[in-house]
Amino acid sequence: MLFTSATAQYTFSYLLLIAISVIWSLLSARKSRGGSTATLAGTGFFIALAFYLFTLYQHRTAMAINPAWLLVRDLGVMHLITTLIGRAVSYKLALLFLLAVLALALPTYKSKVLQTSFTLQQSAAGSLAENGELLIDVKDVQHTAAIQEVLNAYGAGLQPAFPNMRHPGYASLDDYFVIDLPAQNAGKAQQLLEELSRLTTEVDWVETNEVITLDPPQPVHALKKSKNPYPVNDERIGELWGFGVMDVPALYTNLLKGNLRPAKTARIAILDTGVDAAHPDLKDNFISTEERYNSDKMGHGTHCAGIAAAVSNNGIGIASFSPDNSLVKVTSVKVLDDNGMGNQQSIIQGIIEAADKDCDIISMSLGGRANPDANKAYQEAVDYATKSGAIIIVAAGNSSDNAKDYMPAGCKGVITVSAIDPDLNLAEFSNYISDVEMGIAAPGVDILSTVPNGNYDLMSGTSMATPYVAGLAGILRAVNPDIDTQSLYQILSQTGIDTKNTPKSGKLIQPWAAMQAAMSR
Repeated sequence: MLFTSATAQYTFSYLLLIAISVIWSLLSARKSRGGSTATLAGTGFFIALAFYLFTLYQHRTAMAINPAWLLVRDLGVMHLITTLIGRAVSYKLALLFLLAVLALALPTYKSKVLQTSFTLQQSAAGSLAENGELLIDVKDVQHTAAIQEVLNAYGAGLQPAFPNMRHPGYASLDDYFVIDLPAQNAGKAQQLLEELSRLTTEVDWVETNEVITLDPPQPVHALKKSKNPYPVNDERIGELWGFGVMDVPALYTNLLKGNLRPAKTARIAILDTGVDAAHPDLKDNFISTEERYNSDKMGHGTHCAGIAAAVSNNGIGIASFSPDNSLVKVTSVKVLDDNGMGNQQSIIQGIIEAADKDCDIISMSLGGRANPDANKAYQEAVDYATKSGAIIIVAAGNSSDNAKDYMPAGCKGVITVSAIDPDLNLAEFSNYISDVEMGIAAPGVDILSTVPNGNYDLMSGTSMATPYVAGLAGILRAVNPDIDTQSLYQILSQTGIDTKNTPKSGKLIQPWAAMQAAMSR
């Protein structure tokens, strides 16, 4: 049987446990038929119990109710059933009646209780995309008749999810389709998912196309200006407190000596709400991917773009890590709408597009709570981009939680960024990165950057920390194009400095030390 959700695994493991416990109870109650058969059933019970407990542990982050209560409920129901069975075994009619009641009640209990114990595929926003609720990975795109037969009963359509990929062999995303349910059946997405998961000869994987919404704005505070210790003339650079703790003066001083000749100009893709391409502090460092991505009504994407690649030494606004603007350019791939909302399909399509446009760095200040085990498509997209030569930098999230339980922060092959405050503490809102594969820290509280219509504003969040790391990754790739994700992480962690919560935050990036390490490789 193909399991594609926490719900399916949990339901199967629990019903298996109930079935074996009933058999054990029957055999144990009939002492005359006990012996080795009852002992075998007892062994099977403990194996089933271990499988059930393992399933709960594996999917604990996706539970819709308290795990302790779920465990008490399930084991209590199991104990009640086996006790009643054991007492009724001596009375044939009572036993038959009890078994009949259980058989009739089971479907309702399964749908109303067991299958509501987990969120629907761990959707971060609790909702699915209106124009395509499910993503399905088929074994053979030429043979989908059995799948379509199931969909017909729901009035659902099937369309390629990620067409026109430049390198289809890099991942199985070319085998993904999006399933769109009509409005009257939109509430049956979980039911359809479970049904499709049983088509093991036609289906490799099914998951929900969950809605992603940007985290609410984090509190900001008034900043005090400091004297400008930098050899550039950007008028508000003294308000960038993060430049001090990252020792940007050393970076600027050494880069402006003129001895560095970058091997290339690296391109950083901001996957977000768009970017105001006409902003005076961005336009000279901006390269357009698509005209429709070059505006930003919400401002989140423009703020991230300024952190990563604002024009330095132009007499206005802020600056980025490239003091003479020769090392990086920034581009936009709009994956979220003007309200900061998108879905898994749109974000993955953006990753593919950025990779296919040969972007060096993909910066993603977005994500949501999800179980990595139930979000295979994100991992496929990361693998695709990595094989295409891109480095993916993602935000840890702003829920004071474990970044491993958020996507795409929990994906393997990405660098996940936590936020620190001016006192070098892990920001009170920041998720911690101690359990992800590659975690690093950057300033993320009270960050001044560009916003639409030529303006500037303060924002806080791991969204702001992420483009700092993306901007640094860009200048390192510019001087050493052979740097990949693993080597970049090694450089950042080896040259970074401790914070006051290093195990949870990761090392704080130090651009000049990282640049020296990159040039020496």
